[in-house]
Amino acid sequence: MSESGARAVLARHRDALMAVPGVVGTGLGLCEGAYCIKVFVEELSPVIQERIPGRLNRIPVDLIPTGPIRALGEDTGDAP
Repeated sequence: MSESGARAVLARHRDALMAVPGVVGTGLGLCEGAYCIKVFVEELSPVIQERIPGRLNRIPVDLIPTGPIRALGEDTGDAP
């Protein structure tokens, strides 16, 4: 699938992916040389793995644990 086709698939599914508790972001990337949808999660869990399919419209989905993501400057004590 072309990059524009993969971006269109991601755009169609982004809201549903972001609605899954624990999902902190999405993006488009490469997996084994082909476009894939990257789903960034606070942590891998059985619930997330059950709710997010391994493929969306024939495009592989890659779950990436990141931990919590927050904006710089939030009142966390660790931002400059």
